[in-house]
Amino acid sequence: MAAFVDTNILLYALSRANSLEVEKVAIAKALIAELSKRTNLRISAQVLSEFITNAMRKGTPPLSLKEASEIVDELSRETVIANDASLVQLALQRVQQSHISYWDALIVEAAIRSGATILYTEDMHHGTHYGPLELRNPFLG
Repeated sequence: MAAFVDTNILLYALSRANSLEVEKVAIAKALIAELSKRTNLRISAQVLSEFITNAMRKGTPPLSLKEASEIVDELSRETVIANDASLVQLALQRVQQSHISYWDALIVEAAIRSGATILYTEDMHHGTHYGPLELRNPFLG
């Protein structure tokens, strides 16, 4: 079963997270490791870009350019969905249908395009379904 991960999950798993978030870091690391091991991890170019931007600016301490590049190389071995005009159009339709933000809609549509049945995210509503896709917050017991 393929699963898509949102930016926040990657940030907990792969950047230098706040020491107050130890439990979330452990959960995210285990999730990414398990999905990668089974070659079921899906991400998008948007998620990669958001991860790099935040990890290099807001990490404690921030990732270096070399570290960020190595992580992108590693994540590029997974299924990465490109942002293209048709995905943007689908996201705009999703905004109209579901009344979610454009950026969330773009992630939802990339997850659906990837064939994922689960989107792991901390920012969107746990348990929501968009067609075959279910949103799950891995940090909820």
